[in-house]
Amino acid sequence: MPEELRPQPAGEALAAARAVSDPALRAALLADRIEFLPEGRVSEVVGEAGLAAREIVDPILRAERLSGLIPFLKEAERLAGIGEVLTSFEG
Repeated sequence: MPEELRPQPAGEALAAARAVSDPALRAALLADRIEFLPEGRVSEVVGEAGLAAREIVDPILRAERLSGLIPFLKEAERLAGIGEVLTSFEG
């Protein structure tokens, strides 16, 4: 199993995820850690995962990664998140 996919303490797992150069994998790894974070860190990591997802060239994969973050957005941000997912398919 690749090192970045092995179970690690929260801080180490985030550091490993941040070090991944592939944006699709980085977005997925960051998103996978969100539910284990204290509430005060959620927005930070959701933002990082969103930035990584926006780097993905493939529109379907980008939309998939972005849509996975919507449940972690604040209620007021969810509509904009859904809109961004939908516009992922525009050239």
